[in-house]
Amino acid sequence: MPEQTLSLAQANKGFGELHVHPDDRSSFIEFMEKGCKWSLEIEPGQEFMKKPFRIKQHDGSYKWRELALLPISGSGGREYLFTVSALSEDLAAALDNHVYADLPTATGSIDEKTVEYARLWYTIINNSAQKFFWKDKDRRFRGVSNSFLEFYEINSPDDIIGKNDEEMHWHVDDGPYQGDELDILNKGKMVFNVPGQCIVNGVVHNIICNKMPIYDKGEIIGLAGSFADVDQELYRVQKLVSPSKLDTSTRLMNNKFFLSTMVDYATQFNETGKNYGYIILHSVNHHRIEETYGAKVASKVLREIGEKIIDIIGQRAVASRTKEAYFSILGYIDSKEKLEEMTKQLKEHIEEINQVDGKSVTIKITIACALRTDEGVTDETIHQIVIDRIDELEKK
Repeated sequence: MPEQTLSLAQANKGFGELHVHPDDRSSFIEFMEKGCKWSLEIEPGQEFMKKPFRIKQHDGSYKWRELALLPISGSGGREYLFTVSALSEDLAAALDNHVYADLPTATGSIDEKTVEYARLWYTIINNSAQKFFWKDKDRRFRGVSNSFLEFYEINSPDDIIGKNDEEMHWHVDDGPYQGDELDILNKGKMVFNVPGQCIVNGVVHNIICNKMPIYDKGEIIGLAGSFADVDQELYRVQKLVSPSKLDTSTRLMNNKFFLSTMVDYATQFNETGKNYGYIILHSVNHHRIEETYGAKVASKVLREIGEKIIDIIGQRAVASRTKEAYFSILGYIDSKEKLEEMTKQLKEHIEEINQVDGKSVTIKITIACALRTDEGVTDETIHQIVIDRIDELEKK
């Protein structure tokens, strides 16, 4: 590749954007421009120019470093030595106390600007449609906005604070987000418009996420971010009412999107060995309910079954009404015992339904499951294996 030549102004700007604290960048540019002019006028024996700036380190933190410009003898001001050196701890501490003096402390007073920022933040967190969150150095949630809670249908911040993404079980693939967050916390990286998927009440949502480090006196102490639901944004722009991935009778996924999600789970199993379980349940006497009360009540029964499924799986799995009164559930699970326990809970919870829309109903559920690592099970056959088990149970 041919060498690329940058002007001094371009080089200064590039270095500033990559390495200098945002609040120090204009001062850095001014220092460099002044230094180059000064180097043309320097007299022999005159000291070189130097000034402290906050410089980004490999771990993403900002440390005080002294930058110096030293003209090269005999270059006529066309060449100079640019150096970066550490400052003593005492001097760095003194500079910290000076530049961060306006930040509120436990014993210090809070100035008007800080109060204004606090009011703005309170308003945004409580009233904005943006789904904000912030985490500590260990990637555990410290707080979220009300829109974040509403999106995941979480009742209280207490249900999420102190937990990380993996403990919430809401990503189809934890890897990309986890890797990004470690880079943010350890390298000061910022990420914008990163695509991903999360699970909300059994439905996979495509999201885009932005994250950045939180600094305290140059040290990274956590991260902050926000995300948007791609489908919500598209439909908002297009002024449509409901996303097409949802089943018409329930809040679960429709069959088309559920099948594409099965491919995602299969990919994760084959690439990372992440085991998953598959459950199918059938409301055996649904036709009788429809014949007795009509299609409208029968549709409400299907919705109530969907709500009961959501009660059990939460964010741990995805679910769909695949056809008629058949429902499918797919989730990461590491043992047959846990899968069978979830299967039992689903059957018992759904069969508790005894009244819908003021009508007395009896729900009878046939349910079967398979673990991906069961003998003879493949990604391609797992659905048919479980359907065959349903048919065998209903023939008895």
